[in-house]
Amino acid sequence: AASPRAAPAPSPRLGPAFSPRPREKEQRFQQSDNATRLADGRILRPPLLGGVLAEHAPAIGASSSRLFAACGHSVLGFSSRTGRRLGTLGPHRGQVLAVCAGPAGADCSDPTATGSSFGELCLWDGRSCKCLATLDFGRPVLALCWSQRQTIFALLGSWGQEAEVERIEVPSLESARKAGRTPLTAKRVAGMDAIEGATALLDGTELCLWLEGEESCRRHSHVENLTAVAIDPFRRYVAVGDERGVVWTWWGLLEQNGKETGPVVPARWHWHSHAVSSLTHSGPVLLSGGREGVLCMRNMEDETLHFIPRLPAGLRHIRVSAGNRLVCISLEDNSLALIDDLHGWVKPRYIHAVDVPLGSSTYSLKNASKKIQRIKAQTEEEEAKRPVLHSLAGGGLALTASGRRVQFFDVTGQPEPGKPFSLDRGGDASSDPMQRWSLQQLAFSANATCLMTCESRVSPKLAGFDAESAYSCVLKWWQRNDSGQYTLDSISNHPHTAAVTVALSNPHQEHMFATASLDGSFKVWDRLAVQKTTATAPEQHCWQCIATGSWRRQPLLTGCFGADGSTLITGVAGFIIIWETESGDELHSLALGGMADRPDQLCSVVACERLLMIACVRSGTGKEEI
Repeated sequence: AASPRAAPAPSPRLGPAFSPRPREKEQRFQQSDNATRLADGRILRPPLLGGVLAEHAPAIGASSSRLFAACGHSVLGFSSRTGRRLGTLGPHRGQVLAVCAGPAGADCSDPTATGSSFGELCLWDGRSCKCLATLDFGRPVLALCWSQRQTIFALLGSWGQEAEVERIEVPSLESARKAGRTPLTAKRVAGMDAIEGATALLDGTELCLWLEGEESCRRHSHVENLTAVAIDPFRRYVAVGDERGVVWTWWGLLEQNGKETGPVVPARWHWHSHAVSSLTHSGPVLLSGGREGVLCMRNMEDETLHFIPRLPAGLRHIRVSAGNRLVCISLEDNSLALIDDLHGWVKPRYIHAVDVPLGSSTYSLKNASKKIQRIKAQTEEEEAKRPVLHSLAGGGLALTASGRRVQFFDVTGQPEPGKPFSLDRGGDASSDPMQRWSLQQLAFSANATCLMTCESRVSPKLAGFDAESAYSCVLKWWQRNDSGQYTLDSISNHPHTAAVTVALSNPHQEHMFATASLDGSFKVWDRLAVQKTTATAPEQHCWQCIATGSWRRQPLLTGCFGADGSTLITGVAGFIIIWETESGDELHSLALGGMADRPDQLCSVVACERLLMIACVRSGTGKEEI
């Protein structure tokens, strides 16, 4: 997504007889991935607002003051203290798949390495965001381990397929060079970890371990597929996690030094109910996480166990800074959780990325009733039409995509860390998606001082008793306080009995909103006084319904306010109806071509000294007309 500060102008239309010369055509399209050439010759480089931030493991700089996370073709840098964006590494030629922070040196306090799907490995100065060296491997770089000051291990290949580990020597950041392949290879690679003198690789159900100086790697078999690996920094054991949630601990593997000492039996520890997604160490403490939304902390010296529960989503990756001063967790809701201290009362800080989905749910509706399947299909169809970008007064921007939270950006395109607020009211990543509350509609007032949200869910269990009450929705109104935060002001439960298709704000009345639904009704809401000012209490207000109506009980598909705010316009199959806003009286109805014509969008503008209404209508044959 790009900042809306400057919209590209339409390119000039070329006549049929005009054909640019090859050199002109080459120059016209010779531009970087993050640049747009306008018709007048200007080149715009819109800033990257964000995207999928938690898909790949992040990296914490050697100074613990900076955090780097892969995002598309770039790597975003954040302040670990404030959560604000500090810079961007890239763009790369391919999608960034791996980020790794190296030990601090005299010439660079935050050296960083990145690997992409194009096969490039780049070394960066994390402070200045300057690329210092680039190596090309010709294969995707899946993971990087910078365990020694002058050595980097790169995992090359594809996840779940063949892969190999190659060594890179780094005498200085400007003079990195390839040092050859290691004995580690895999046919179904699933993860890698390395410390000084030892490297571990996961190959399906096997743990491959290679010690410095040995000519071949040793393999240790498991029954289940392995999903995570971590080597003890004190060289006592190697821990692996499998797809059933079991953590296996191989004690003494690093002490054999190539000598056969008989069969080794790993220790077994089972707490996770889902696959172990990540393992790492914070000193003597082994950290593990999965889709349960709980961080497990297991002290390997005294076998004590502690938890950090109630994380808002499942855990994907866990990273610990040098010196164990900071823990960063990638969550499945596309956010990063920062933990400064693992002891006592823990309250994570969050960096919320642009709210985009990371993957599909495993929940199935095969056994659900046709009523539930139809309600789910209608809900998904209406959510697909939900606006994603919302322009705010003063040039700001609000963005939402997955229905979990609203992300705010300032006029420069930078996210505001203190602004996002979550809308999901329960459930983790592995629970039934139909039972989790999600954002269905969103509307800002003209000056962005008020916000109306519509959250909904469908309960399959409730449908077994009463199919009509399976769908639930709630309207919320939020007021912006002096610090710029939106706080909850009013709630209306079950204002509609079907999916809400329209959520609007009046362009001239700051506190007036309107909603419409597939249940055939529309409602107009305004903020009215419920208690007058007294000597002991100030005047209190809340949003109330001031007008309601329907048109032949037809489902309302779309709508808009008139440009002057005095009328409400709604669309049904075959007709467009105009209503008086405050009374809800029908003023006029406009017939479309036929009952098969469905209005998809409506808007009202003032142009050429006329009040115009524009409709996008889809005919029964699928043809769109304005």
